[in-house]
Amino acid sequence: MFGIRKAKCDRIIYLDTDEILSPKLRKDLRSIVNNASKNYVTIRTAMIHLDSKERLLLGSFWPDWKIRIFLKDKIIYRRIIHEQPIVIR
Repeated sequence: MFGIRKAKCDRIIYLDTDEILSPKLRKDLRSIVNNASKNYVTIRTAMIHLDSKERLLLGSFWPDWKIRIFLKDKIIYRRIIHEQPIVIR
């Protein structure tokens, strides 16, 4: 929450330390965020899980929808690990 409060932008993209964005995904997300209405508090994304050899893990891992983009003044996190955002109105 400390880092979120210090951010200068209205929208935040929240990533865990083991998550990465490809250059194409970065471009696509920027376009989605720039075109999103201010009425959207959150944007959920489907996470793709890869094993250590970068093989796609499906099964119970797919789709893994998570809120990863949000308006910074409309979300709080209460836990330290495996946290889920809480939307405030």
